[in-house]
Amino acid sequence: MSFERTELEGLLPDYGPGGEVAHYTRIGTLPHLFRDAGQEWNSARATGVLHMNDRQEFLIGCEALRAAAKELKASSYLRAAIDGLMQQPAAAGDDIYSLSFSGNPDELGQWRGYADGGFGCAVVTDVAAVYAVADVAAWTIYTPHEHKVFAERIIGRLATEKDRDVIRKTIQVAASFMKHEGFAAEREYRLLVFEAMRQVDFRESGQRVVPFVDVLDGAPRRQLPIKRIIIGPGWQISSLAGGQQANHHVLLGVRRLLAARSACQTVKPSSIPYDPR
Repeated sequence: MSFERTELEGLLPDYGPGGEVAHYTRIGTLPHLFRDAGQEWNSARATGVLHMNDRQEFLIGCEALRAAAKELKASSYLRAAIDGLMQQPAAAGDDIYSLSFSGNPDELGQWRGYADGGFGCAVVTDVAAVYAVADVAAWTIYTPHEHKVFAERIIGRLATEKDRDVIRKTIQVAASFMKHEGFAAEREYRLLVFEAMRQVDFRESGQRVVPFVDVLDGAPRRQLPIKRIIIGPGWQISSLAGGQQANHHVLLGVRRLLAARSACQTVKPSSIPYDPR
């Protein structure tokens, strides 16, 4: 039996096939996202799930799955598989890569995290397009009750599974969609891709070496539509008149980049007057 994405995705909340989501990042990342000419976003780096900012989140999901396995009296084989992933997560998690989006394109907590030196950006696209380029994609769940219900459903589905690869991958993927409730304001829509058939590269992040893959790199090349780009937080630019906004050095630089790449020109300031100084 092979891993089926729709089977797992069907156990997570479904807020409808449409709607917009935003990827928050630093201003300096934009040249990497718009690497080639074209109207679409054509390069997107997904990070290994064990190298995310919240480095405990994978284990939070595994804990929920282990508790469900104990509660449902799952087979010793399945419980041992979960314990093995928790004891040696690096041996199992590096072949899954994650890229995060938010259902809230103008959220204060995100600006606090990404407004390095005063400015960050949110690149807005749509859920259906993100889903189409993912190996698995769904909304993340946060509360202990949601974790419990989801974990029990996963354990129930694996009760008769004998294929070790399917069990391992299902546990890995399921654990990746459970986060601490302190992150709930993010309203995260998470894209996962598997390492197979992708070139793994490395970058520096906070004095760490982090592996990543380009989700949109392949043949034929896959792309994401750009709805707009929001620059935030808005304390320096939201109060400026239209002409002054157009000539602001940060927005001007972003628009010049997008013009050079023949990309979307809709650039707006955040409505949140947060001052990071």
